[in-house]
Amino acid sequence: AIALLNLGRVTLATDNLSQAQDFLERALSIHRSVSGSFGVVVAQYFLGQVMLGRREYTSAVTHFHEAFHGFEKAGDVASAARSLEGLAGSVVIRRPDSATRFLGVAMALRERVGHPPDRADRCISERAVTAARIALGEQAFSAAWEAGLQIAWDDLPAEISALVDTLAIFPPVSLRETQHGLSPREQEVLHLVVEGSSNRAIADLLSVSERTVESHVSHILHKLNLESRTAAVSFAVRHGLV
Repeated sequence: AIALLNLGRVTLATDNLSQAQDFLERALSIHRSVSGSFGVVVAQYFLGQVMLGRREYTSAVTHFHEAFHGFEKAGDVASAARSLEGLAGSVVIRRPDSATRFLGVAMALRERVGHPPDRADRCISERAVTAARIALGEQAFSAAWEAGLQIAWDDLPAEISALVDTLAIFPPVSLRETQHGLSPREQEVLHLVVEGSSNRAIADLLSVSERTVESHVSHILHKLNLESRTAAVSFAVRHGLV
C-alpha cells in the first residue's frame, strides 16, 4: 500500500493523472482495510489533487474534505493547511468568498507552524487567489481574506462541513444546459479562464497555439456580449456556468 501511495505521488507530479488515480485508489482501498491507517488520509489528499487536476470539482471537494478531517484529528496543522488550499481551489469557481477565507486561514496556519508552501501547493493557491480576486473584486477579496485570518482552528471543521453541505444542495449548472451557444472547446477555455489561467497556460494545457486561444476567448466574449475576460469570469461565476 505504501509503495502504491508513493507511485501515485510520483505519477501525479508528472501530470499522469489517470495512472496516479489508479495507484492512489488502490492504495486507498488497501489502507482502508487496516483500521486506523493514516495512509487513508494521505491517499485522500492526493486523490483530491488528481480530481482538481481533472477539474472534477465535486470529487475533489470530497477528497480534500476527508483529508482535512483526518489531518485535523491527527493534529497535523501543515497538512490540514494544504487540504484547505486544495479545497479552496476546488470551490473557488462556485464559492469564491469561501475559497478566499480558506486561503486566508491556510496561510495563517502555515505561518503558525513555519511551513511555507512547496511548488505544487503554491500553484494551487495562486490560481485560486487569481480566480477569487477576479470574481470578487479587490475590496471583497481583501475582506474575505481578513475574515479567514480570524477563523479559529476549532471552528474550521464546522465551517467546511457547512460549505460542503451547501454545495450538495445547490449543484452546479452545466454550460451545456444554458443558451449561450458556446462550443465544447469554448466551454473548456472559459473554465480555464475562470481558474485564472493565462492564454499561454491554456495553450499549453490544450496543446494548441496561443493565437487559437485568443480566438476562442474573443468568440466567448462576443457570444456572451462581454468586453473583457474579467467580465467573463464574473459572468460565469454569477450565473453558475462552471
